[in-house]
Amino acid sequence: MKERTLPELLAAVKAIPTQSLIFYTRYIPLAADSLSERNIYPDEIGGLIAEVAPVPIYASSEISIGMGVVGGMIRATNVVGARLGEIAGQILKGTPPEDIPIDTVPTTPIFDWRQVKRWGIDPSKLPPGSRILFRTPSAWESYRWYIIGTIVVVTTQDGARRLRGFRPGARIEVVRIDEPRVSIQTLLGLMAERGFRLVVSEAGPTLFGQLLAARTVDELFVTVAPQIVGRSDQVNRLGLVEGVGFPPGVAPWASLRTVMRSEDHLFLRYRLTDPKGPS
Repeated sequence: MKERTLPELLAAVKAIPTQSLIFYTRYIPLAADSLSERNIYPDEIGGLIAEVAPVPIYASSEISIGMGVVGGMIRATNVVGARLGEIAGQILKGTPPEDIPIDTVPTTPIFDWRQVKRWGIDPSKLPPGSRILFRTPSAWESYRWYIIGTIVVVTTQDGARRLRGFRPGARIEVVRIDEPRVSIQTLLGLMAERGFRLVVSEAGPTLFGQLLAARTVDELFVTVAPQIVGRSDQVNRLGLVEGVGFPPGVAPWASLRTVMRSEDHLFLRYRLTDPKGPS
């Protein structure tokens, strides 16, 4: 592209056909404009391009990663720095600079996980050995060592009869209780007896409502997605809590602890507080 000003460049990027892709190296405006009256660094320009581009953007510079670029074959700064240190060490030891061969700095496939997901790129198609940055681990990845230690199946006697013929493995324990339903208090008590002090629940709205009603939720993680779906008689979508209602005087309150953003999604972490509300 040969646009002279940054606004002209951004306008040209917006008009790129959808079956294209962008490989960004660097751009320096040739003429002044309202956007480039101050000094704008190339990586910042890359971010502006990413905001308006209708197609994925790739690059070869590590400073572009995190600015909206998907990634690419990157000359990592740590690799370059290490090689320069080796060359400096050789010179300090007396090796003439002309005797040091000119090397080609190896590239590393580096990708921004947020952009991979944004553009619907299949992670399995990324080059082998790729470094994935900005990836948020799932609950399974974060707590798998707690989970796979022992799997405990808590069920009623009726549920146990339906499990007839099931042979639990060495890491699976089936606990039968003499109750018509498995209550939250019973379930958490059995977990505590077996040394499970931290429970991460990705349950549905009914179980989550029971956990809230039992006052057993310490922290709440909420994802806010930029899509409004609504509910109606024909479209009955579940809410955050189902099967239990909280009057104003006893409804749980939460205090916001952290906020993280990925594109247009917000990831909120709350600490559950007294039902009377935050002080």
